[in-house]
Amino acid sequence: MTAGWKRRAALAIAVAAQRPDGTVPEDAARRAAAAADVTVRQVRRWLRSHAKELADGLAGVRDVPDPAPRAGWQVTPAVLAVVSANSTLKRAWQQLSATDKATPSYPSFTAALRNYADNGLARAVKGDGAKTLIGSRMYLKVDVPVRNARWELDSQEVPVFVIPSRGTKPLKLHQTTVIECKHRMVMATVFTPGPPRAEDVAACIARGVAVRPYLLDGQEVWVGGIPDEIVWDNAKSNLADLVTDLVVRLATMGSAVTPFAGWEKGKIESWQGISQVECYSTMPGYTEGPASFTGHKYWGDHTSGAALLGEDLLIAQGERWALEEYNAVRVHGQLGTTPLRSWAADTNQLRRATGEQLMPAMLTAKHLRSVNKNGIRFRTVDFVAAELAGLSGARSPFDTCRTSSWSTSSSRCSTASSGCAPRSPRPH
Repeated sequence: MTAGWKRRAALAIAVAAQRPDGTVPEDAARRAAAAADVTVRQVRRWLRSHAKELADGLAGVRDVPDPAPRAGWQVTPAVLAVVSANSTLKRAWQQLSATDKATPSYPSFTAALRNYADNGLARAVKGDGAKTLIGSRMYLKVDVPVRNARWELDSQEVPVFVIPSRGTKPLKLHQTTVIECKHRMVMATVFTPGPPRAEDVAACIARGVAVRPYLLDGQEVWVGGIPDEIVWDNAKSNLADLVTDLVVRLATMGSAVTPFAGWEKGKIESWQGISQVECYSTMPGYTEGPASFTGHKYWGDHTSGAALLGEDLLIAQGERWALEEYNAVRVHGQLGTTPLRSWAADTNQLRRATGEQLMPAMLTAKHLRSVNKNGIRFRTVDFVAAELAGLSGARSPFDTCRTSSWSTSSSRCSTASSGCAPRSPRPH
């Protein structure tokens, strides 16, 4: 109901109860005010201001005009866009104040949003915060036409305690994964000892973009390529300049979902739930496993580290399940087949990245490594790259175990071209 119709409805109630002397009973004024959601004083103001139109009684109510638009600052689509892009109303108000001198005070700003009843953000301000906002939103289906049209990226804490490679205190790893939305292919997954940094996110994207082969019915199926869009949440690591630079270099688009709208990247959220049930729930040290009445955890005592997996073993098991079991063996309920077979049936051309595009996405180590005549040595393996030519004796900032574009000197097998599985990022 618009403001004009509310006013005319209130006036009709008041005029219908008007006395012969022209006065309006108090109870009629209250009923009119309740109908228009205004005060009794406002109803009496309307009666005075529209006395000319109401001279004919109820017949004159239809001649009462709509109220004139308010002058000055108003809630506009541009204002709502700024509010949606900020995590708090205070930040949105500060941004608007810096760019528009007509922006009112903060109390007036929040009051204007509360009175803007056609907006979900206003309902969140007026109601129960994020819960009210989520309840007011529409769940729209996202159709992905071809492979690599859309990727979704997210990280999760792996619910399994493990023994770290360096140290004895059990810890939980974090897993950053990027999934292709059309065929549900896991393009890359990366494990880190803590929440992912920007370098870890960039490495995960680069690893997914690097084309590698799978074997299906005796034929090679190439998986990878540059996506048209990557969707993630508003984590600082996803919005960092390093990740933005990589996205620009790949000529793709990165976009963050709306705050409190996890369903906008529902495919990766669903995959994480499946991984916890099918992959991690049977591992020693699984934190969500049941305990006996005495408190004994049959999945291992994570406080002492007894019977726990090592960090390297969990990473190997997690990568094997994600990149082999899930992609090539497990039948996806929505697809009716495996993600790999569904991917192979898609003929959309892959956009391949060059080494120059992916090289800056390599993670750096905490300590520099020496370049010798055989390359850079790490865990008894020599890694080489064309960029190291002539740098013997120099100190390199590149961590050879975190990149997908190095070659091993023993086989000269480049993972970017031959599809050898690169290692996940690891702390050093």
